[in-house]
Amino acid sequence: MKTEQKIEKYILKYMNISRRKRGKGKLSSNRGLKRVARGHSKTMSKKGKIWHGNGVHVAINSVSHRKGFWGFISSIFFSYSRSGENVGMIGGFRDPQKIGKKFHNMWMKSPGHKANMMNSDFSLVGIGVKKGRKGWFATQLFVG
Repeated sequence: MKTEQKIEKYILKYMNISRRKRGKGKLSSNRGLKRVARGHSKTMSKKGKIWHGNGVHVAINSVSHRKGFWGFISSIFFSYSRSGENVGMIGGFRDPQKIGKKFHNMWMKSPGHKANMMNSDFSLVGIGVKKGRKGWFATQLFVG
């Protein structure tokens, strides 16, 4: 498993621990949202700066469903109307667990980012991390 994927897993783990402590439901990782989040993190890493991208606007249409009959049924009966996005950049760390924890703590200290991570209306998340010259870049996309 690549370092980026390990960091993504730790970010999800810490976020769901924080949600559980606050009586919130677990967020499930979604392949389609992850693809968009990784793309945005890759673009930010190349430019060496962070910004909120159009991920929040395309997130609802990027949700992936399972293949086959149950995926078809879920695509009909589950519609999403809310989305959110967190972005961030950190440097100076090599350990995937420490990097994941650092992103989580940074977002939890920001009222807007924390609100996205703790929003009960969200049920799906896509997390993308990419290493750049200036450090690690991360994007979280939420849908509910």
